[in-house]
Formats: sequence, C-alpha cells, structure tokens
Amino acid sequence: MKKVIAGVFVVALLALLGWKVYVKVTTVKEAKQKRDMPVPVAVAPVQKATIREVGSFTGSLIAKSEFMVAPKIAGRLEKITVDIGDPVTHDQLIAELDDDEYVQQVDQAQAELDVSSANVEEATSALYAAKRACAKIS
Repeated sequence: MKKVIAGVFVVALLALLGWKVYVKVTTVKEAKQKRDMPVPVAVAPVQKATIREVGSFTGSLIAKSEFMVAPKIAGRLEKITVDIGDPVTHDQLIAELDDDEYVQQVDQAQAELDVSSANVEEATSALYAAKRACAKIS
C-alpha cells in the first residue's frame, strides 16, 4: 500500500514538472513569434523644414551664488535702486532707508548739546561770580 501511494506521488510530481516545462516552452515560442512579427511603419516623402520645439515649464530657479544684504542700522525701506537678478558692483547703492527717525534723533541730540553748553556757561559764570565774591570778602 505504501508503494502504491509513493508511486502515485512520484507520477503526480513528474506530471507537475512536465506541465511546468510545457508552459515555459510555449511562452518562449510565443515571445519569439511576437518578436519576429513585422512592425508597421508610416512612410512619407522627405521635406525640408525648420524644427521648432516649444516647451512650457514651471519651477523655481536657484542661483549659483547668493548674498545676504544686511544694513548696519534698521529702518523702513524708502527706495530700491536695483531689481531682483540685476548684477551689482562693489560699493553700489542698492537701497535707501527712511532717515526721518535718525534726523529727529540728531536734532534732539543737538538740542541737548545746546542745553549742556548753556549749563556750562551758566556754571562758569557762577564760578567767576563766586571768585569775585570771595576776592571782595578777603
């Protein structure tokens, strides 16, 4: 009984192996037949013309080099003298900042200097007056 079961198993295994070989051979033959088939080609007379290929693309450009422009003082931008992508040279004016706030600070500092100068003159005058008063007493 065991021999019969083993024989059936061997026959089934050989049948499966034969089936796999058959499938492989037929697919190779079909692929070769498809490869050997003629390919349809459109034929037209030769014409002389200009070839023009136009493409429309979207994206971002990244420059090879870029520089950060940082002013020495902060302020509102009043005027820009160059456009994005323009070449610039060393010491070229790129932008102007609004200077109203700094002009006010200079005016205020000048007023404070004038007040301090007046205080110095007043103190000098008071010193001379005190020296004269001391000279009269002695």
